[in-house]
Amino acid sequence: MDYLESAERSVSILRANRYVALATHDEQGPWAAVVGFVPVAPHYLYFVSRNCSRHGAAVLRNPEVSGAIYDSTSTLEEADGIQFSGSCRETDGSESLLRLFLDRAADSLADPVDEELAAFRANEEFRLYEITVREAYVLDQREWIERGIDTRQRVDVAALFAAVESGYAR
Repeated sequence: MDYLESAERSVSILRANRYVALATHDEQGPWAAVVGFVPVAPHYLYFVSRNCSRHGAAVLRNPEVSGAIYDSTSTLEEADGIQFSGSCRETDGSESLLRLFLDRAADSLADPVDEELAAFRANEEFRLYEITVREAYVLDQREWIERGIDTRQRVDVAALFAAVESGYAR
């Protein structure tokens, strides 16, 4: 059986998937929300959400987050994903950052980028959030396939995001 290196697999996972299961924590306890994201080097995931959402309000009080990025349609034999920890903050919503987010998400938007930008600006609850990924892990494929042991391999976050970023430069 051929095994892909963890770095190669992590790049593939981050490029192929658009959603992250984001975990936050507030006074009511832990919370998970699925949000659409775009990756940006050197180690950021950006997403748009309402500031009154539970996860939006939670990161204002406790910026520590974790998440999982994976293909939920894969079979057990194909299962793979990135698990990460980091911190999250509401950005200043600058025009350049919003355009970067919308341009990278353009193929999954309902409307053209300029219309999406206008809709974002028209809704006072919409915010652009930035996750700074500190640590990331992928499944140890060899251990899983050969021994059925569910363990993780650490991924170099800077190298992961640099490789993903190079795909946007084309």
